[in-house]
Amino acid sequence: MDRIFQKSVINILVLFSLNASADTIKFMVENKTSAKLIDLQISSNNHSWSSFSSVDLNPSESAVFEWIHSPESSCHQYVRGNFSQGGWSASVKVDFCIKQSVKITFGP
Repeated sequence: MDRIFQKSVINILVLFSLNASADTIKFMVENKTSAKLIDLQISSNNHSWSSFSSVDLNPSESAVFEWIHSPESSCHQYVRGNFSQGGWSASVKVDFCIKQSVKITFGP
Protein backbone atom coordinates (compact mmCIF):
# COMPACT_ATOMS: atom_id res chain seq x y z
CA MET A 1 0.00 0.00 0.00
CA ASP A 2 1.21 3.48 -0.80
CA ARG A 3 2.85 5.22 2.15
CA ILE A 4 0.49 8.21 1.83
CA PHE A 5 -2.48 6.04 2.76
CA GLN A 6 -0.70 4.49 5.72
CA LYS A 7 -0.02 7.96 7.11
CA SER A 8 -3.31 9.49 6.01
CA VAL A 9 -4.94 11.36 8.82
CA ILE A 10 -8.57 12.30 8.78
CA ASN A 11 -9.29 15.54 10.56
CA ILE A 12 -12.76 16.49 11.63
CA LEU A 13 -13.39 20.21 11.82
CA VAL A 14 -16.55 22.05 12.68
CA LEU A 15 -17.51 24.60 10.02
CA PHE A 16 -20.31 27.03 9.46
CA SER A 17 -23.70 25.40 9.27
CA LEU A 18 -24.42 23.93 5.85
CA ASN A 19 -27.40 21.81 6.86
CA ALA A 20 -30.31 22.20 4.45
CA SER A 21 -32.86 20.54 6.75
CA ALA A 22 -33.14 18.22 9.72
CA ASP A 23 -33.08 15.15 7.46
CA THR A 24 -30.44 16.16 4.92
CA ILE A 25 -26.94 16.52 6.29
CA LYS A 26 -24.39 18.32 4.15
CA PHE A 27 -20.69 17.95 4.86
CA MET A 28 -17.47 19.06 3.22
CA VAL A 29 -14.79 16.61 2.07
CA GLU A 30 -11.30 17.90 1.33
CA ASN A 31 -8.63 15.85 -0.46
CA LYS A 32 -5.12 16.82 0.66
CA THR A 33 -3.51 13.62 -0.61
CA SER A 34 -1.58 13.20 -3.88
CA ALA A 35 -4.17 10.76 -5.29
CA LYS A 36 -7.71 11.17 -6.62
CA LEU A 37 -10.53 10.28 -4.22
CA ILE A 38 -12.74 7.88 -6.21
CA ASP A 39 -15.12 6.50 -3.60
CA LEU A 40 -16.58 7.78 -0.34
CA GLN A 41 -18.44 5.43 1.96
CA ILE A 42 -20.55 5.68 5.11
CA SER A 43 -21.45 3.05 7.70
CA SER A 44 -23.32 2.94 10.98
CA ASN A 45 -21.34 -0.06 12.26
CA ASN A 46 -17.92 0.23 10.56
CA HIS A 47 -18.59 -3.06 8.72
CA SER A 48 -21.42 -2.64 6.18
CA TRP A 49 -20.71 0.28 3.85
CA SER A 50 -22.78 2.40 1.46
CA SER A 51 -21.11 4.45 -1.27
CA PHE A 52 -21.89 8.00 -2.28
CA SER A 53 -22.49 8.54 -5.99
CA SER A 54 -20.31 10.67 -8.27
CA VAL A 55 -17.16 10.78 -6.15
CA ASP A 56 -14.31 12.23 -8.22
CA LEU A 57 -12.16 14.49 -6.10
CA ASN A 58 -8.69 15.43 -7.36
CA PRO A 59 -5.83 16.32 -5.01
CA SER A 60 -6.30 19.78 -3.42
CA GLU A 61 -10.02 19.81 -4.25
CA SER A 62 -13.01 19.82 -1.94
CA ALA A 63 -16.70 19.14 -2.42
CA VAL A 64 -19.94 19.08 -0.46
CA PHE A 65 -21.74 15.75 -0.03
CA GLU A 66 -25.23 15.05 1.29
CA TRP A 67 -26.32 12.27 3.61
CA ILE A 68 -30.00 11.63 4.27
CA HIS A 69 -30.46 11.03 7.98
CA SER A 70 -33.47 8.77 8.53
CA PRO A 71 -35.11 8.27 11.94
CA GLU A 72 -33.74 4.70 11.97
CA SER A 73 -30.14 5.78 11.45
CA SER A 74 -27.76 6.92 14.15
CA CYS A 75 -26.17 10.36 14.10
CA HIS A 76 -22.83 8.65 14.65
CA GLN A 77 -21.53 7.28 11.37
CA TYR A 78 -18.18 6.05 10.08
CA VAL A 79 -16.75 7.58 6.90
CA ARG A 80 -13.85 6.36 4.73
CA GLY A 81 -12.41 7.14 1.32
CA ASN A 82 -10.92 5.08 -1.50
CA PHE A 83 -8.15 6.52 -3.67
CA SER A 84 -7.09 5.95 -7.28
CA GLN A 85 -3.77 4.48 -6.18
CA GLY A 86 -5.64 1.59 -4.60
CA GLY A 87 -5.87 2.43 -0.93
CA TRP A 88 -8.65 2.96 1.57
CA SER A 89 -8.26 5.51 4.31
CA ALA A 90 -8.85 4.56 7.90
CA SER A 91 -12.47 5.04 8.87
CA VAL A 92 -13.38 7.85 11.22
CA LYS A 93 -16.44 8.16 13.45
CA VAL A 94 -18.39 11.35 12.76
CA ASP A 95 -21.24 12.92 14.76
CA PHE A 96 -23.63 14.32 12.16
CA CYS A 97 -26.10 15.56 14.78
CA ILE A 98 -23.98 18.52 15.81
CA LYS A 99 -25.52 21.84 14.87
CA GLN A 100 -22.64 22.78 12.61
CA SER A 101 -21.63 20.86 9.53
CA VAL A 102 -18.60 18.64 9.40
CA LYS A 103 -15.47 18.92 7.28
CA ILE A 104 -13.56 15.70 6.62
CA THR A 105 -10.00 16.14 5.40
CA PHE A 106 -8.07 13.26 3.88
CA GLY A 107 -4.32 13.74 4.12
CA PRO A 108 -1.82 15.50 6.33
